[in-house]
Amino acid sequence: MQYARYSSHVIGERLLVVGGVWLLSDGVPGVLMINLSSLCSVEFRLETSSVSWPLVLHSFCSELTDSRDQKLLLIGGGGNCFSFGTHLNLQPVTLDLRAALG
Repeated sequence: MQYARYSSHVIGERLLVVGGVWLLSDGVPGVLMINLSSLCSVEFRLETSSVSWPLVLHSFCSELTDSRDQKLLLIGGGGNCFSFGTHLNLQPVTLDLRAALG
């Protein structure tokens, strides 16, 4: 599936693209990793069982931790709709990138 993406980072020769909008809980957008040399890509699903649903992956900020730790911190995220109310993510989300980048 393709989603609109909202955050990206370049690590070495890899482009990480994070986030998107979805309508069903089983379709949570993940992380797309594109190798800039080979132009091959791999999509990783996010483990969201410990995060209150819905996890909103638009209108958020992402920050890479130091290069040895290889984690991505997602902060914020949310939106407001006059029909459905306001939802804000209740906690920051940390993505461990070691397996994807190793």
